[in-house]
Amino acid sequence: MKNYLEKLIKVVNEEDWQKLKKIDLKTSKLKDYLNLLLDNRTHELPSNKEIRTQLKVGDNLHRKMKSVLLTKTYEALAPEGGLQLLDMLSRYRLYENFTRELERQEKTISKKKTDKDKGDFYYTAFHDFRRLPYSMVNITKLEEYGKKYLKTIEPGRLEEERIAVGLKTIAIKIIQSFFHLEKSETSTDIGKELKELKKAISSPAPLQLEILLNYILGIYYFYIDRNPDKSFEHLTKSKALLPGNMEVLNSDEHAALEVFVALTHYQSNRFKEAIQTLQTVQKLYPEVIDTQTHVINRLIELQLIDDNISEAKWLLDNYLRKFIDIEENDTAEIASISYIKYYLMAGDLDMAYSYLEKARKFLNKKFYLGHDIELRMLEIFYFMYMGDYAFAKNLITRGIKFLHEKAKEKEVKSALEKFRLMQKLCKMSDKNKKLTQANIADIRRIFNGYAYLHGTLLINGCNKKMAANP
Repeated sequence: MKNYLEKLIKVVNEEDWQKLKKIDLKTSKLKDYLNLLLDNRTHELPSNKEIRTQLKVGDNLHRKMKSVLLTKTYEALAPEGGLQLLDMLSRYRLYENFTRELERQEKTISKKKTDKDKGDFYYTAFHDFRRLPYSMVNITKLEEYGKKYLKTIEPGRLEEERIAVGLKTIAIKIIQSFFHLEKSETSTDIGKELKELKKAISSPAPLQLEILLNYILGIYYFYIDRNPDKSFEHLTKSKALLPGNMEVLNSDEHAALEVFVALTHYQSNRFKEAIQTLQTVQKLYPEVIDTQTHVINRLIELQLIDDNISEAKWLLDNYLRKFIDIEENDTAEIASISYIKYYLMAGDLDMAYSYLEKARKFLNKKFYLGHDIELRMLEIFYFMYMGDYAFAKNLITRGIKFLHEKAKEKEVKSALEKFRLMQKLCKMSDKNKKLTQANIADIRRIFNGYAYLHGTLLINGCNKKMAANP
């Protein structure tokens, strides 16, 4: 029995939870069932067997009740149905719920006669599909929806929309390439595709395409070229063109543009500016940011770097814990890794180990090579914090071997440099040698930007310097 209903109830925000509480149901058993799920939203939900026992119903009736409640919750959160429902499900990153509903609606829309209906549907499908967890975005399927949307466009707008769809698709390819640590061959292919689209833009460029092109170039230089300054330059150009033309980008794209500005600050070690920018965009676009686990994870890291331990914990508990509860793809993995970093910084090693185990369970090794490497690193820090430098050294040796094997097909040079420094410093710590200022300078040189917090954990682990328990 699929958990469409349970997953939805687990991830909704407070405002939507209140809407669910007000659902009018005809029978007392349906009311009891819904209240049972809502009241346990922040705890482990009862199993299907426990629910049947409490409600005193059989398997068939339980299935029917669950189907009725799913329909009722959809109606409460998206009363217009259709595109509004797809919007809601994709915002909550509910992959199975969204793709199931998308397929159902597509069967209906294919029978419609007007290009307007089809155009609206496929435009929504293309944009909402891009919100899903990155490892779950099938590029072939995304391109398919883009092509179906373009078939509904009148000839006068077709070329501009073709380029816009191409640029937005490339953005997902770039991000997927980064998380998978693709070798330069893939990056070169993406670069060629981007260059061809840029060449196809007429001069003077339509405003939409000029804004989009600079936005996508900002992403390209950030993730592929690893040049935050060049990225910031293009993102700033895109932002400068927006006043008076805000409708050119949708709310997701406006929020993403600001997020990437914040991330360029982060990668350049401008941590205060990064925090301020992320907090501002969260206030402006809460419906976009609050379910973006990647973004919330970065904000948590920044709060830990800035020694705002309690704020980091609040963000974890209010935005990320629910994704662990529903065990949704990608999101549970990111949330678990974020908790590990928090508990190591807070000095609670029992809880850090507990989340290490959760993260291993959720890790998508085939897609998130970067997360696999980070998790290996965090496990090493855990044993260094425990004072078990001998075992930490063994883990580092295994990590270096793993990275050498991956180096044949993946871009892991930066990670290898970090592991080699960890190996050197762990040997020193095992001999009770304290870090020198030169050692710390090496850490800060190699562990910067996104890796800055890892550098702090390494310093603490070498010195066995434990923060106070929360």
